[in-house]
Amino acid sequence: MSDLQPVSHDHYIGRFRVVRVLGRGSEGVVYLAHDPKLGRDVAIKTSSLGASPDPLLAELLVTTAQTASKLSHPNIVPVFEAGMNGGAPYVVFEYVEGRSLAQILAADGPLTMARAVVMMSQILSGVAQIHERSLIHGDIKPANILVGNGDRARVADFGLLRHEQASDIDQTSGTLRYMAPECFNGGKTDCRRDVYALGLVFYEMLTGRAIVERGTSKEQIERILNETPQPPSAVNPRIAHVIDEVVLKALCKAPSQRYQDAAEMKTALDRIRVTTETRDDIAVSEAAVHSTVEFLLRRMAHKSDFPALSASLTSINQISAEGETASIQALSDKIMRDFALTQKLLRLVNSASMAARKVTKVSEAITILGVRHLRTLATSMLLASGANDKKSPGIAIALTDAFVAGLISRNVGRISGIAAVEELFICGMFSPLGELLALYYLPEEYSEIARRVFNSELQIDAATRSVLGISFEELGIAVARHWQFPPLIVNGLSPLPPGPLPAPRGADERMWHCAVYARELGTLARIHNNEERAAAFETHLQRFSASIKLDAHTVREIMSCSVEVAASYTAAAGFSISKTAMLEGMDELCKMQDALPQSEGADPMPAEELEQTMVVTPGKPPGWGTRLKKAFNSAF
Repeated sequence: MSDLQPVSHDHYIGRFRVVRVLGRGSEGVVYLAHDPKLGRDVAIKTSSLGASPDPLLAELLVTTAQTASKLSHPNIVPVFEAGMNGGAPYVVFEYVEGRSLAQILAADGPLTMARAVVMMSQILSGVAQIHERSLIHGDIKPANILVGNGDRARVADFGLLRHEQASDIDQTSGTLRYMAPECFNGGKTDCRRDVYALGLVFYEMLTGRAIVERGTSKEQIERILNETPQPPSAVNPRIAHVIDEVVLKALCKAPSQRYQDAAEMKTALDRIRVTTETRDDIAVSEAAVHSTVEFLLRRMAHKSDFPALSASLTSINQISAEGETASIQALSDKIMRDFALTQKLLRLVNSASMAARKVTKVSEAITILGVRHLRTLATSMLLASGANDKKSPGIAIALTDAFVAGLISRNVGRISGIAAVEELFICGMFSPLGELLALYYLPEEYSEIARRVFNSELQIDAATRSVLGISFEELGIAVARHWQFPPLIVNGLSPLPPGPLPAPRGADERMWHCAVYARELGTLARIHNNEERAAAFETHLQRFSASIKLDAHTVREIMSCSVEVAASYTAAAGFSISKTAMLEGMDELCKMQDALPQSEGADPMPAEELEQTMVVTPGKPPGWGTRLKKAFNSAF
């Protein structure tokens, strides 16, 4: 929304002080105003100041606002409140700093195909929630799509929002050139009316032209009823034919031949994968990609200052998937493109405890460490550096828990005799990946999730889905796949079925159980009540009794050792690990040594044997883990 003109004198709408006019339309004016009670700017839609209100329209506007206030979605502009001021209705909603899609198209012309596809997926995601509740927006057009920070598109203006079965629907209300044929030929209007409008908007995003140009009302209606639109590629040859198909299906004259709602249209669109915003390359995927994931990947590409998202991470995973046979030179070339990672790697291998002479080549450093160990260290170093972001203090806490989960997963695997412990470390460390990404890249949505958990006692999964439309777990798995982590690691991020678990079948399943074991141990450690936490710990041991045969004493030793090692790692990265709820809970569990029974069939492991098991790396001499820990500390 852009600034149009200031208001010449102080005006108030309710308690809100009007600052300036943001936009004018046939139905009223949108003002920028300030809320003194909450100390924030808001947008207010009302009739022009001083205009005579229509009582029926006033009542309808307030009723509609009440319905719209129940909508909550990252791609919908939230309605805060509604009321009457001097007999005139007003609606207060979030002020979105940015421009409307109409302003973007007028100033910049058509969007690139990649940008249009991603932005339309966001719009469809917001409208899908409206349709899910059997509501019709009724006035979808570029002017009612606001594009704010991070290029996030959000659906606004719910003045014509109605239930599909409402008796007071005016078929001809809305903006004429964005209306569907059934608005004029006596057909039934439902969610498919919005789908037609979405097709018109998408066409305009791709071509820079509206299908129904301005003209007399009669001329516009004639075109809507009788003129078959050209495919977007006829106007812009760079548009792929698979995009044409989506647009033209949305624009079918017969509602029965269109997508039946925004969710169905979104499913079709999300199978089209775009590469970058500047190149119009696409691919068609069999599986749809969730809009939140698409939006997050775009934001990661533009805001790449969280070090874990370095492009080198994907490259390292691609090459190191070959194991120790991977090309040392190929890995060296990729790492050397990341200056920060190169410096840390060389500092690590040149520490006194790792090398007898000066190492100046990345390829030699990789040879010393080993390819599989390199992937773990690169991931660790990149993630640890992310904790230094002063704008996101919660990142330090989340990363602390992530390190500990990784170490627990690795140590549980070692004691269980699993060889691929480095993959287990990454599985455990990346278990909160979705939450970390949301915390860093979607701070407003993360705060809303936290608010819902606190205020309504929703479970975290339910609160996350209500805000993002996807769980943290699913978000993390989707991004891990995008980073091309091996399937073994991606599988480790998935949940296990509830209840007692059978013995795992095969090495891959054993790794999966170890990763989930660490993740669930971290979750129960966050339980605030000591008695409930202790009971959950006992249930946890029983759940894994046939799968991972560890007694309570050994598990407590693993927690204690892992926290100690994590303290060394994270202190080197410059942040404290002493104040996380998970670690405080683990500390309490470790104090309850005599209160918990020993798991059946599991004998406590002697302390010396346990310590040796947790510091020896398969394929490396005894003490390698201890030396590596010291070297890691000196590398920061």
